[in-house]
Amino acid sequence: MPDGSSFVQHGLWGIVFGNGLSNQPVNTLFFAAGPNDEADGIYGRIDVKM
Repeated sequence: MPDGSSFVQHGLWGIVFGNGLSNQPVNTLFFAAGPNDEADGIYGRIDVKM
């Protein structure tokens, strides 16, 4: 975070940087997470702001 605080996502299933395929940015962190034993969740990304 810009102010130095932490980002927390509970129930993390997976996290990986992009691999460049199909114009996927290699400096973007992708994640999947959620509650309810993986029955509910989100897919998101964290981009580097320059």
